[in-house]
Amino acid sequence: MRSVFFVALVLTALAVTLISQPVLCSDIDSKAGTTGYGFLKIGAGARPVAMGGAFAGVRGDIHCSYWNPSGLAWIEAKQATATYRNYLLDIQSGFIGYTQPYKNMGVFGITVQYVNYGNIDQIDFNETTGQIEHGGSFGAHDIAIGLSYGRLVTDEISVGATLYPLIRESIDQYSATAVAFSFGFQYHLPVEAGLTVGAAFQNLGTTLNGFTDDHKDDLPANLKLGGGLRLAHLPILIALDINKSIDLARPVDLDEPNFKFNLGTEVTPNDLLHFRMGYRVNSSDLKVGSSKDTFVGFTGGFGLNLRSYTLDYALSSFGELGFVHRITVSALL
Repeated sequence: MRSVFFVALVLTALAVTLISQPVLCSDIDSKAGTTGYGFLKIGAGARPVAMGGAFAGVRGDIHCSYWNPSGLAWIEAKQATATYRNYLLDIQSGFIGYTQPYKNMGVFGITVQYVNYGNIDQIDFNETTGQIEHGGSFGAHDIAIGLSYGRLVTDEISVGATLYPLIRESIDQYSATAVAFSFGFQYHLPVEAGLTVGAAFQNLGTTLNGFTDDHKDDLPANLKLGGGLRLAHLPILIALDINKSIDLARPVDLDEPNFKFNLGTEVTPNDLLHFRMGYRVNSSDLKVGSSKDTFVGFTGGFGLNLRSYTLDYALSSFGELGFVHRITVSALL
């Protein structure tokens, strides 16, 4: 009973915080898209992305280090993972991670996120001739290193955090660095159906050095509330997340929704296969009035278990911008 009271108290406190902060509630979407370090918003792992990013209430997955670090506490064996993303405009990016549980101490992990934008043509304007000249090329890339920890407080409650001691964006000879952390909790309700609720604060931190001396970008902080329901008599997992981004403000239509919703499901007909589908409800900003708008926000994919290895694939639609493919290989060590 005490654990139930604790979770109810935490959820009540979070709800009161959201309702009582008019700045966060009314300006949330007006602030979206004005922070730096945007690569931190790229979801980690093919399984969570195929489920629409609804992962705050999913436990025991190595990618919880990104979505909700408290989910790591339920991991019982050493795991390693690597994800390759063929991102928009042929941008290459990925995610690698490793977790290891220690008896009576919790689960520790390390992750690396990276983005490589490739070679970019440099174009200069010659004031003398009035002509545009090509001046070679330069590179751009991003990286974030994370150190994670998850622990069971009781048999039903877990807590966890991920510290990012290094977040770096660079383009040509310019760079910006930041530090951040994410933390969260999960509560697994002792019911037959298998319900887990969770909350996570993501990307809380500060910029140490900006691209220029007089400007420092803020981090794309986010509050994530969610739940994962595993049906009692069917091999189906249903997940729902509610997100509240905390970016810097810019004027937009105040009629836009204050929250972002993620829906996801996973069907496991046997020990070998997993089928997944998801939907990012608030994806209207990606619609431009073309025929490709129909699939905007939808995600899907599958998983294949091969002994101690798992191969996961995810496909995400971004409308006219195209599709993003992710392939993840994970292993129990």
